[in-house]
Amino acid sequence: MPAGKRSSSIACGIDFLPTFARWPVWQTLPGVEIDGADISAVLKRGAASPHKALLLFNETDVVAVRTQRWKYVTRAYYHGFLVPIDGPDYPQLYDMSTNQSESYCAAERNPDALVLVKRLMDEARAKFGPMKALQQKMAVTSIIVPQAGKPKQD
Repeated sequence: MPAGKRSSSIACGIDFLPTFARWPVWQTLPGVEIDGADISAVLKRGAASPHKALLLFNETDVVAVRTQRWKYVTRAYYHGFLVPIDGPDYPQLYDMSTNQSESYCAAERNPDALVLVKRLMDEARAKFGPMKALQQKMAVTSIIVPQAGKPKQD
């Protein structure tokens, strides 16, 4: 990004690896897919984001979708507990161009935007749901059993 320039294009930390991988000094293996997107044009010229949307996760759950303008949130932490906040009567849609503090829900005034972000959320959950199920299937719980006369070590 040239000195003194700013960009409001959305990007994520996972975009750095694919960005660096495109530079001549880095080399990636052919056929390897890397999460994220190359944001070189955003950094060099302030171009638009290469993302249609960013997905926000809580562990393996997709809990929010962020487009350039909109943010749709379905889960949030309240007193340390992850709770659903996307009830049918009050979907959590925020216009990030005018309300970056997420103080006012914009769903009622922007039904087309709500349909868009809900579709993006459904697509993301369809894509990552099988990975979550696989992770749960592969989860292993280990039990440490102390030997007689020896203290338990973690």
